[in-house]
Amino acid sequence: MESISYHLAKLQNKLERFFEEEPYSTDEAFQIQANFQIQTAKSYLNKLNESLPAEEMDRTAVLFSRFVPLFEFGVLLFANPPPVRIVATFDRGILKTMKPSQSKISPQDFATVMPDILKLPYFEFLAPKSNLLKSKINHLFPAMRSDDRLLMVRIGPQAAFVLSTTLAEPWLGIHLRNVHEALLPQAGPR
Repeated sequence: MESISYHLAKLQNKLERFFEEEPYSTDEAFQIQANFQIQTAKSYLNKLNESLPAEEMDRTAVLFSRFVPLFEFGVLLFANPPPVRIVATFDRGILKTMKPSQSKISPQDFATVMPDILKLPYFEFLAPKSNLLKSKINHLFPAMRSDDRLLMVRIGPQAAFVLSTTLAEPWLGIHLRNVHEALLPQAGPR
């Protein structure tokens, strides 16, 4: 029987392969983040499903990287093997893999909401009922504003994204509907 640490190391290696981070200087990262704008063009959204890998972890990693231009902040969570793990984040266009020791918040902070997320239909967006999760996310992303909207979405049997956006209604509703429709061909149990 393989140990949990073996599975985590395997997951981390796969994610690092997909998320080949570019070494941005502080100035470059600042410019990218300062000029970041959410991508809402249907031409981009229509490519979300293109050439996705068949294996769940790989597919989830690729989808997460494609969400970077769609939202200001994001967290990729895996619950397999338990406990919940934060494996990657993005912050206004900058994608980062996360080793457990790098996280400023505990994965257990997500453990209380993960069962709710994993009950959702695939690719349905849900706003968390509690502000507790938002306060925890603020520790990861100090630039996140208090009026940003927090969303959760189930991506796979044991994977979810927690996303944040500044989009207000009605634009947020339109954007989420367009993202949902673009992902629909991937929806369904794996």
